[in-house]
Amino acid sequence: MASLKKLQWYFYVFLAIYTTTGVAALVLGNMWLRQSADGAPRDAVISRPLEQ
Repeated sequence: MASLKKLQWYFYVFLAIYTTTGVAALVLGNMWLRQSADGAPRDAVISRPLEQ
């Protein structure tokens, strides 16, 4: 029973690290995409059909 609790604890720690890395990667990717989109008129292309 003790080994099962240890496994569960390891699983929760892994899950926490996994989610934190995933969120951090999403935020970093979003920021990087926004920075690289400054040079390209990607935002204008996306917002043009919405304005019409």
